[in-house]
Formats: sequence, C-alpha cells, structure tokens
Amino acid sequence: MDTGSGELERGGVKERLQEQPFQALLTLIEHAGDVVTREELRRHVWRDETFVDFDHGLNSIVARLREALGDSADDPAFIETLPRRGYRFLAPVEEMSHLAPADATVQSPPLVTTDSKVREPSEELGRGPRATQAGLPRFGARWIAVIALLVALVAGAYVARRSVLERIIPPAGRARLAVLPFDNLTGDADQQFFADGLHEEMIFRLGRMQPQQLAVVARTSVMPYRTAPKTLAAIARELHVDYVLEGSVRRAGERFRITVQLIRAVDEQHLWTESYDRAWKDMMAIQLDVGARVADSLALELLPSYRAAVERDAKVRPNAYEHYLRGRFYWNQRARDFAPQLARAIEQFTLALTAEPEYALAYVGLADAYDSMAFSNPNYSLETYPKARDAVQRALRLDGRLASAHATLAWMTMHFEHDLVQAERSFTRALELDPSDSLARFRYSHLLAVRGRLREATIEAQTARQADPLSAPIADILAWYAYYRGADAQAFDLMREAADLEGSEMKFHDFAAYVHAVRGDCPRAAAQLSRFPLEADAFPRTTDAAFAVARCGDRGLAEDLRQQLVARRLAFPTAMVHLGRGEREAFYAYLNRAIDALSPEPLYIGVDPAFVGERQDPRFKAALRQLGL
Repeated sequence: MDTGSGELERGGVKERLQEQPFQALLTLIEHAGDVVTREELRRHVWRDETFVDFDHGLNSIVARLREALGDSADDPAFIETLPRRGYRFLAPVEEMSHLAPADATVQSPPLVTTDSKVREPSEELGRGPRATQAGLPRFGARWIAVIALLVALVAGAYVARRSVLERIIPPAGRARLAVLPFDNLTGDADQQFFADGLHEEMIFRLGRMQPQQLAVVARTSVMPYRTAPKTLAAIARELHVDYVLEGSVRRAGERFRITVQLIRAVDEQHLWTESYDRAWKDMMAIQLDVGARVADSLALELLPSYRAAVERDAKVRPNAYEHYLRGRFYWNQRARDFAPQLARAIEQFTLALTAEPEYALAYVGLADAYDSMAFSNPNYSLETYPKARDAVQRALRLDGRLASAHATLAWMTMHFEHDLVQAERSFTRALELDPSDSLARFRYSHLLAVRGRLREATIEAQTARQADPLSAPIADILAWYAYYRGADAQAFDLMREAADLEGSEMKFHDFAAYVHAVRGDCPRAAAQLSRFPLEADAFPRTTDAAFAVARCGDRGLAEDLRQQLVARRLAFPTAMVHLGRGEREAFYAYLNRAIDALSPEPLYIGVDPAFVGERQDPRFKAALRQLGL
C-alpha cells in the first residue's frame, strides 16, 4: 500500500482507496497482530466529536477493505473480526524502501517485532515480500510520522463545526441527492412509522433547502431501495444522483439515536457521518443541523427561509409531531389497503391538531387524506371534500407561504369545483414558493392537459419525473398524455413501465383495452379484457373498462356492468358504457349528471380521442363550456 497516493496494489492491479477505508487500514497495519478496538478506529478515522453508528460506518468500511483485499469475513487472511472487541490485521507487514526519495540514501529504520501470534496467509495471497523475523513488524519512526501527518490532516479538516473532509463544487447544473430509507433499528415493527416519517421529513426539508442548486429525489423513488440488494453505486447510477444520504434510527421511550452520513456517489467516499443521541423535543434542531451539514459539504448557501421554516416548526409540541409522522406514514400506505389506512391517517392528523391546534402541516395532511377519500369514490366527495377544503384553508391562514397547501388547494379546486382559473393561480403560487416540489408539478401537469396544452403538460410531468424517476403515477400520466397526442406505441411503453413500478399487471391490460377500443381494434381490446374478471370492482379504472366492454365486449356483460355502475351511482362510468354502445342520448344524460355533481373525470373529455366523434355536437360543446374548457 502506498501511503502517499492511497493506492493498494494486489496481484499487479492498483486500486485507490477511499479516505476513510484508507485511514482504517493504516491503523490496522500500524497495530498488525494486535487487536484494534472499535473505539480506537473511531478516533483514527473520524473526528473525536463525531459518534459513528458502526452498523453503517465501520462495518461498511471493513467490508470495503475486505473486498479490496480479496478477503473473507468467514475465513480471513487479512482482517479478523473479534466480536464486541474490534479487528486484527493478520498478514505479515514490511515497510518498503520506496518511501524514500529515489536519489537519497536513507537507512531503513529497524523493524519492531511483536510476540503476537498470527496465522500464516495462504500461498495464493502471500505474493509480496514476507517478513523474515519472527512475529510481525511494527513501523519505524518515519512511517509513524507519515501516519501521524495523514491523520492530522484528516482531523484538521473537521475542526470547524460545519466543516467536512472537503468542500465540493457541485457538477454543472444542480447537484442531485438521494435520501435512502432510514433503517429501523428499534427491533419493533410498530416503530416503522418513526423511521419512515423522519425519512420523509428529511426529504421534505432538504428538498426546500436550495432547490435551484440541489435536487432531492422524491420519496416514492427511493423507497424501493429499502430492501433491494443493491450496492450504493448501483442505486446512485439508477437514480442519476451525485450524492447519497443514508441513516438509521433507534428509539427508547422519549429518547432516540439517529445516525446519518453523506456519501459521494462517484467514489463512495464518506464526506461526513454524524450521530445524534437526543430527546424527542430536539428533532427539529437535528433536521436543521443535517441540512446545514449537507449545505456545507456541497458548497451551498443555506437559505434563510429554510432555517426560518425549520426553526418555526421546532415550536411544535413533540407529541403533535409524532402524530403527524404517523399520519403521513398511514397516508403513504393507502395504496395497500385504501380505506383503513386513510382512516388511520385522518385519526393521527386529528390527534396532532388536538395537541397543536395551529399546526399548519397537520392541516395539509388532513386535507390530503380527505381528498384521497373523495377521489376513491365520487359518492364520498359530498361528505369529505368540504372537510378537505376547510383543512387546507386553515393551513393557509396559519402559513400563507406553505407551498404544499397551495398545491393541495389547487388540485382540489380543479377537480371538485371545476374552477380552472383559480386552480392555475394556486398552482403557480405553489411552484413560486417551492419549484422543487415534484408532486405539485405532477398535479399541475393535469391542469395543463385538460386545457389542451399537452406539450407543456408533458414537460411538467417529465420535470417531476426527474425528481421522482420511479414514480408509477408519473409514468402513468405520461402514458395518458402520449395517448392523447396519438403516440400509442409510446403510451403502451410508458404504461408497461408504470404497471411494473406499481406491481399491477392489470393496470396495463386495462389501459390497453381502452386504447384499442377507442381506436376501433376490438380483437385486441377483447384480448386485453380477457385478462381479468368483468366486474366493476375488478378494474383499476372502472371508466376505461366500462367503455372497452361496451364497445368491444359481450353485450350481456356490458349490461351487467352498467347496472352495477348505476346501482353505485357512478354517473361518468355509466355515461361511458352508453358512449361505447352508441347510445348518445343516454350518454349525454349521464355526462351532464357527472358534471353537475362536480365529478373529476369529465374534465378530460376535451383531450381524450374517445370523444372525437362528439366534438361537433352542440351538447358536447355546452359540456365543455360548463367545465370551463
């Protein structure tokens, strides 16, 4: 190993070690044959005031060293693990003379031996010069001086509170950061909400820190990596990020321990690692500190608005914040078990507001939960939409600069009031306040689409996808925009991708059946419909299947489906059955019912090719005017 360049040569192949593995290996070699405790390694590798979670710090460093050395934890030839004690370097060590300048004559310092017994490495691994004296050599004064200098240089980089190993100029354009799911080390599955909630909050905070210079990948795109057996390099490559923040959480009563570390993706170098052992009330202070350290390591300026927002939220009572985290956890689980998860989310947001009546974010969460219920079934909207609107308006009265509240208000105003002008104002304000909000951009793209601005809608959705590349809903809506433009092949590719991301093969079959039926290709539509039961509850999108069955399926089955829809008072899907069967009078009767009920679905009739044949009908034009299109 060359201590000057940090390169390790094995079998004639050189590999440059990252800084922290390099320091760890130097320490082990210096004490070859002896046990080096984990605490000793911490002092040599990290600054004294930083406490590293060894599960995520030291263990990963040792794993990287073993990979570089071709070593095995089960049958080690170089690095031996002594459980609960530390590590020992097993192989013989010899100082090489090339450390001296080529033109200098320097007497090599004598080797210092130890009586420690070590096992002999295998012949395959023992290729370099072997020690000729009994036991293992130690380092001479010059080698120790080299080590001391290197350690001093590394330690000196951590002297200032907000200094890190090195300051980094981000690449051209915005740097990209992925915050990986936090590991729940509590041993209690019921505490998963805590790890997931903190993870989501960290994304929320960092995403708003300096959006013009730092793009943070959205939650839905990083969550699949919670259990994925992939290396950090592979994850960074798939998400196209420059940096990765990973961490773990332990909790005991009102105290918790959070460990986070920032890693540069290109060489997997740990830029800094920090552990916090604090009371629950210090949560916001920790989030502010992590934001400051990320900003410092990426050479960004921490925006005053970011600091002010975190400090304002730090006034929230700890029990209110815990209920808020639980609410977001359940809301994020809604795709798995819709009604029960939303009921739990509403309960937790309500408890948060009972503890903290002026908690703006909890009001936004409550609005999102009620809004999701309204979308799940138009019949719920009469009851839940007024509650959703009241909650989001309260949030805005408490904090008029809360971008997520403006975006939620815009989404609801568009779909449940059909007020597109006011919705655009609210979307514009949301994106002014937080241009990095991928959910707001995704939602805004819908407004652009229904107004016929499909190119702009596609651009907004693609921009959202840059921050959330593994989002099934974004891939889904891009498929619909491609279909609206007549690019069916692209639409099918995108919907297949959305179905794969969501793990729902039926999503693709439902979409393909609808598109083929619209294009008049009934054999292909029927082939797609045959993939699932012909019942209203069996379709990912009841409206799409209703049209496809009515146009291309068995007429008896279509009538059975229509009766189910009428019984459930689903006006727009019923209208689509009549459109598919060519029953125009009934189609317009049910379409007008849906519009009068302020159902979200009719908003898209102006751009959907399914309605091309109706666009010259005065009744259709009247429907568009009523919708504000």
